[in-house]
Amino acid sequence: MPIFSRLTQFIQNNQIVKNISTTFVVSIILQAFGVITGMITARSLGPTGKGILTAIILWPGMLASIGSVGITEALSYFVSRKPEMDKQFLATSLILGVIQSVCLILLGIIVIPIVLRDYSPEHIRLGLTYLAYIPLNFGMLYIQNFLGGKLLFREVNIIRFSLPVLMVLGLVFFFAINALTIEKVILVYLAAYFLTLIVAIALAARHHLISFHIKLHLIRPLLSYGIKAHLSTITAWLNNRLDHMIISIFLPPEELGYYAVAVTLTTVVTLVGSTLSIVALPTISKKAAAGNANRTISYFVQLAFWGSAAIGILTALLAPQIILLFFGSAYTKAISIASILCIASIPLSTNTVLQTVLKAENLPLRAGISEIVALTVTLLSLTVFLPRFGILGAAIASFLAYLAAFAYMLRSIRKSSGLSLSELFIPNRESFLSFK
Repeated sequence: MPIFSRLTQFIQNNQIVKNISTTFVVSIILQAFGVITGMITARSLGPTGKGILTAIILWPGMLASIGSVGITEALSYFVSRKPEMDKQFLATSLILGVIQSVCLILLGIIVIPIVLRDYSPEHIRLGLTYLAYIPLNFGMLYIQNFLGGKLLFREVNIIRFSLPVLMVLGLVFFFAINALTIEKVILVYLAAYFLTLIVAIALAARHHLISFHIKLHLIRPLLSYGIKAHLSTITAWLNNRLDHMIISIFLPPEELGYYAVAVTLTTVVTLVGSTLSIVALPTISKKAAAGNANRTISYFVQLAFWGSAAIGILTALLAPQIILLFFGSAYTKAISIASILCIASIPLSTNTVLQTVLKAENLPLRAGISEIVALTVTLLSLTVFLPRFGILGAAIASFLAYLAAFAYMLRSIRKSSGLSLSELFIPNRESFLSFK
């Protein structure tokens, strides 16, 4: 039988592999749209404008990440383990999302004028406008993770696909008529989130999963699990964005523009871990409940590490050609930064799956501790390297932080599962082929 036919048959006969394959294909397409989005904004706005745009969307994103308190992970976890209460979990989480959004928008009205004080009044106004992203993002992500917990990955991928497609369509329109400004980009992003939320609601309604059966007693388990899981999520977000935040405060906007372009290349690498984690959380949770999760854990960790390593090394080598081709010679300074960050993204991408393993085994606090370790390394490294090397120092600090989290989580997983390093990282052909 030809190799392609055997591979196709293997994928079709294995539901987990099929879910991973479908989700990964969608991720590749999304990555292509992400490159288009970054290219359009970078070329249209220039390094300074790109830096201003990054600063404007950064702070509402930070508030949303901090204020989500892990409800997305909690939904996926509980819906996969208690499917008989799925509608009640979704309805309750959406009400929580409304309360969270109101509180975070009020906080943002205070915070944004302070952190953007060195920017123009128009840019501060756009930062306040972008606070509308918070409720739209919560609604979309809560429904998406709920559907993931139900193992409805086709619907999950439709939602994931809709957002960047809508963004690119809007940006291409304004770019084509030579009218793309920072304000237009903000409006396109908000419109894309709104329309994607409508898509998510429609998909959930199609499966008759939308209800108003709010159960107040579910708030406690959602928050209890969510807050513990959120410790890793928010510290991971801070580790990934702290460099941006400090650069936006202490360095000129064009430096943030160079750094943002360099980070764009790393998304090619991190899509491996982010894609696998979508499938891994509900899958490992079910296996862990049955007491036979070890082979599944090894499977996901190996895919994450070796897939990220292959793409990370290749992207680092091709960074000069990619940046000059897609972003132009104005971003030459970003090349060396991108090469370092692409290699750093190998442990970063793998960390996403390692965190998911700990959360699926009901050990979310350990995932959080690993990111606290990494955040400490980030702060210390930025203090040492940023004043001396600028944005190059920020890239080095990120690399060290990702390695610290990687080492801690490996130790925790080995201790909880009993798996050795060879079992976690060395692929076994027979094990892969018989995996279900």
